Amino acid sequence: MQAPRIRGRLLTAAGRASQNQSVAKAMLAILRRDLGLFQLQLLPRSARGDLPISTLPRAARPPRTATHFDEPTPPSPWAGSSADFTSAYLSKKTTPSEILKLVLEGASYLDHVDVGPLLGKPSALVHDDAKASTERYSRGAPLGPLDGVPVVVKEQIAVRGLPTLAGTNYFPDEAAKEDAFTVRMLREAGALIIGHTVMTELGLSPLGNNPFRKMPRNPFAPGYMAGGSSTGSGVAVATGLVPIAVGVDGGGSVRIPAAHNGIFGLKATWGRISREGDILKNSLNHIGPMASSVIDLARALDVMSAMNPEDEEMRRPEPPGTFERATKRSIKGLVIGYDRKALDDATSDMRFAAERALRYFEEGGAKLKELSLPIANVSVQIGVLTLGIEALAAIRLIGAENLPKMGADVRIILSALQHMPSLDLADALLLRAGLREEMQKAFQSIDLLLLPTTQGPPSAAFKNDRLSSLLDGRAIQGSCRYTFLANLTGHPAGTAPVGYVPEGVPLGVQLIGDAYDDATVLAGLAYLERIGRTEVRRPDQHVRVLK
Repeated sequence: MQAPRIRGRLLTAAGRASQNQSVAKAMLAILRRDLGLFQLQLLPRSARGDLPISTLPRAARPPRTATHFDEPTPPSPWAGSSADFTSAYLSKKTTPSEILKLVLEGASYLDHVDVGPLLGKPSALVHDDAKASTERYSRGAPLGPLDGVPVVVKEQIAVRGLPTLAGTNYFPDEAAKEDAFTVRMLREAGALIIGHTVMTELGLSPLGNNPFRKMPRNPFAPGYMAGGSSTGSGVAVATGLVPIAVGVDGGGSVRIPAAHNGIFGLKATWGRISREGDILKNSLNHIGPMASSVIDLARALDVMSAMNPEDEEMRRPEPPGTFERATKRSIKGLVIGYDRKALDDATSDMRFAAERALRYFEEGGAKLKELSLPIANVSVQIGVLTLGIEALAAIRLIGAENLPKMGADVRIILSALQHMPSLDLADALLLRAGLREEMQKAFQSIDLLLLPTTQGPPSAAFKNDRLSSLLDGRAIQGSCRYTFLANLTGHPAGTAPVGYVPEGVPLGVQLIGDAYDDATVLAGLAYLERIGRTEVRRPDQHVRVLK
C-alpha cells in the first residue's frame, strides 16, 4: 500500500511535526516504502562497484561518427524556430525590439490565465540587448543563428541584474553582478535573455508545485501539473512565449517538464556545459536546453557548450556547429537498446508510445537490441538517496536556520533523511558505482538506449494546490523512474514528444547516448522529428509572438 497524496493543512501540520525526531523517523519509514528503497537490498553484491567514484562519465567507445549529413530539416513548429525569427528579422518583417514587446505582452497574458512561466520582472538589460540586435540586423550583420532570439532561464542560474532565488523566499534578494557562464555565452551570441522562470523549491520536486511561487499549470490541461523542477522553462516554450529555454536537470528536471509540456529537452553529458553560475551545484545537476524543435536544442547546445577555461569539470569541447550538423545525420545502422522490464513498468499509454518509437527506428534502418539492466531499473531509488545526501550537505551551506522557512514537503523530506541509516547512504554510493559500470558495458554493444521519459502522464492538480506544498511519493517515483539514470552516470539524454493521453496531456520518450556522444542523441531525436513522429502541438493556452 502506498501513502496517499498529502497536501493542505494536513501537510502543513506534518511539516511542523517533522522537527520532532520520532515523527521524522516515522515519516522516513513512509518515504522508504513509497519510494521503494527496499528494492536496493534485493540486488546481489556484484551490483556494487568500487569507491571512490568520479563524476566524470565512463564512455564505452569514442563518439560515433557519420559520413552523411544531408537529411532534410523538419518543418518549423507551430510557434516558429530560431530560424523563423532570424528570417523575419533579415526580411525586415519585424525587429528584435518589436518581438521583445510581444514576448512581454504574452507573458502578462499567460500569467492572467494561470500558465505564467516568468518570475517577477524581466531583465532590465534585455531592452538594450534587443536594441543592439535590431541595429545589427539593420546593417545586415547579425552575430549568428541566435541573434535576436528570445530565451528564458531557470531561476537558479545567475542572470545579471536579477536575484538568483532557486524557488525560495529565503535566499538573499540581491541582484547578480554577473551572468552565469552559459547565460553569458547566449547573450554574446545575441540571444535576448528575457528573465527568470519559476521552479520548484530548491529543485527538489519533479511535480511542479511550490508554495512560494504562483506555479503554472499544464497549458494542455489545467487539471494537470506541468512537471518540475524546471517548470517555468518548459511552459514558456510549450506556450510559444520563447523557442528556447534554459533549465537544470538533477534527476530529470529538464526532461520531465519537457515531456509533460510536449517539447524537446536535453541533458548533455556531464562536463559538456559549464555550471559556473548555478547556485545549486551537486554531483547530479546538469544545465540543459529546452526547445520546440531539435534544431534549436542543437543550436543552443553549440553556444552553451563553449569552453570555460576556469571550469575544471568541462571535458572534450566540440568545434562550433557540431551539434547542429548532427541533426542532419542518418540513423541507419545504429543499434537501439531497450529493457523490457523498464517498458513494462510504464503505464499502458507510455509503454505503447515507447514501443512505437522503437518500431520507427527499426523502420528507418536501425537495429534493436534487448538488454537486461537490473541496476538501471532501481536508479530512481539510488538517485533519491544520492540527492538526499547532497541536499542535506547543502543545508549546512544554506543555513539550518532556514529549515523552518521551507515548504512543508521539502521540510519533511530533509528532516526524514537526517535519520536515514548511514549504511543505506553508503550503499547508494556503491550502487552508483555499479550503475556506471553497467551502463559502460551496455554501450559497448548499443548506440542509444530508448526508455520512457516518465512512467506516465503528469500528476493531477487540485485547485487549492497552487500556493501550497504537496507530497506524493508515488508520483515522485513515477516522474523520476527513468530520468535519474543519466544523472547518476553523466550520460547525455534527450526527450521527444511522442504522443498524448486521451485527456490531452503529452507523453515523452527518452534517448540516452554513450558518454560524450551528445551528437548521436540529437541525431536520434531529429530522426523522430523528421519522419513526423513527434508532436509539438499548440496548447489551448498559448501566445503568438512571431506572427
